[in-house]
Amino acid sequence: MPAPGRRPWAPDPASILTTPVSSSRLEAGILTPAPRRELSHLIDEWGLGVPHVVGPDVGTAAALFLAAKAPERVTSLTVGGGAVRFPIDAGGALKEIIEAPTLDDVRALDARTNIGYAVEPAAPSVSEPEVHEDYVSAYDLERFAESARFVRTYPEQNPVLHDLLPSITTPTQIVAGRHDDLVPWSNSEYPAELLPNSEMHPLRMGRSSRGIRPTGQRRVSVRRRPGGQPHSGSPP
Repeated sequence: MPAPGRRPWAPDPASILTTPVSSSRLEAGILTPAPRRELSHLIDEWGLGVPHVVGPDVGTAAALFLAAKAPERVTSLTVGGGAVRFPIDAGGALKEIIEAPTLDDVRALDARTNIGYAVEPAAPSVSEPEVHEDYVSAYDLERFAESARFVRTYPEQNPVLHDLLPSITTPTQIVAGRHDDLVPWSNSEYPAELLPNSEMHPLRMGRSSRGIRPTGQRRVSVRRRPGGQPHSGSPP
């Protein structure tokens, strides 16, 4: 159950797919076709037709690869907050995880502290302890290290994505916080420069725009004309 003040978001299930559906289902790595096939499978399984795909955080790369390899599967993309730049530009714990020599080094990190720090701006432990603990505890029992396999493929996947971005003609909106210390703003400017049909919507915030509460992304994602063409202008 959501904590008091939280309201579940209920989009038209026939029009919008939000990624990542779960980190465990994407952790195999984007360099293989697995995440792209996973998203295609979910689109079919849920009968979504040709949806608008909202892909915050690690969903950014998954959504972009899907649009590059199977453009007929999606109407539009709303992405942002993922470290997709090449050369890689990441900070804090994310940089440590990507650059760690082995997965054992990632296991040695304090998962609860790192995840707690990341989720604190969006779900403070004092005012929303149940939401905070639910998110943090999801990474217990080795799940933090296992999910890190995904971001540790960035050194190999990001050069591949770089070559594909100019070929993606799917209408794409990039929505991200300007002040994210884990995924700097350059990760939004970078795809905007390479994607031929994109627009940017910067948010005046940091990590709280990523993953757990992508309200700005959802607000912007519905501001579209039929056929997926984006409206101009920033979200209110």
